[in-house]
Amino acid sequence: MSIQTYILKMKNNKNISFTALAKEIGITYTNLIKLKDGDIAFPSDKVLEALSKYEQREKQEILLDILLDDVSPEFDLNTLRYLCKMSCEGYVLNLEPELKGEMDMKATPFEALIVKKRFGKRYTLVDSWNTAKRRYWEEKFHLEYNDDLFMDLPGICNEHEYVKEVINYSIQRIALLNNPTIKKYQVLFLDNTKEAWQQGNALRYAVKPKGLRLECILVEPKKDK
Repeated sequence: MSIQTYILKMKNNKNISFTALAKEIGITYTNLIKLKDGDIAFPSDKVLEALSKYEQREKQEILLDILLDDVSPEFDLNTLRYLCKMSCEGYVLNLEPELKGEMDMKATPFEALIVKKRFGKRYTLVDSWNTAKRRYWEEKFHLEYNDDLFMDLPGICNEHEYVKEVINYSIQRIALLNNPTIKKYQVLFLDNTKEAWQQGNALRYAVKPKGLRLECILVEPKKDK
């Protein structure tokens, strides 16, 4: 739900006025109304902290509820959880950005672009491993993603080669942007036996452009809400 829906739901559940709700949460009435009206699209650290204390919930779980409606249906939920955690650690989120290089006519999509507050223009691009594989199939072969048919791909003789091909294709997408402010690319793998093995191979085989750091991160899988 959006922040507007979140605030309205709280008010209706409590059956109180906005003035009373603002007092209970511990924020100003003006701030609450701006959130309710959508004048503030993303809650500040102070507001999240107040909501967390008021509802006795983790800040990142509250943020997850707020952001769920702001992303496309195919957005990876484990990635969104990770991004909410990063937001609570001081990162600014840009969800589902479409970036263009100087000579590009078509935009290149990613799951997220994040930057640490007060660290200047040192951006990190974020994708889930599933999203990287899906885009590899769709963009390179114009086919629906199918992880079971990788052996039919030209030049692919085993799963090591498949992982290498996908990760290097993903890195090439960034290199073609020719954007010196992009310093890091994070690919999120689920912390299970298969994806942990794939994560190790991705790090081993990746060909990284100068100035770009690759991080392959294991995240704990959680069931969809």
